[in-house]
Amino acid sequence: MEKKVNKMKDHLKELIRKNKDQINQMARNNTLTNKHGLTVSPKDDPYRNEIATGKMVTA
Repeated sequence: MEKKVNKMKDHLKELIRKNKDQINQMARNNTLTNKHGLTVSPKDDPYRNEIATGKMVTA
């Protein structure tokens, strides 16, 4: 199982490496910014008032 996971990770890394510019452009196109170019959350975002704890939740 570990070999499969590592192989999948390697494939994902390669996919990201090959498509980095497209991925960055998609992220920019889907990110709301204000007039100063700073990333902002829309007022109707359900996560707008969430407080980040820095803790990763795992299943």
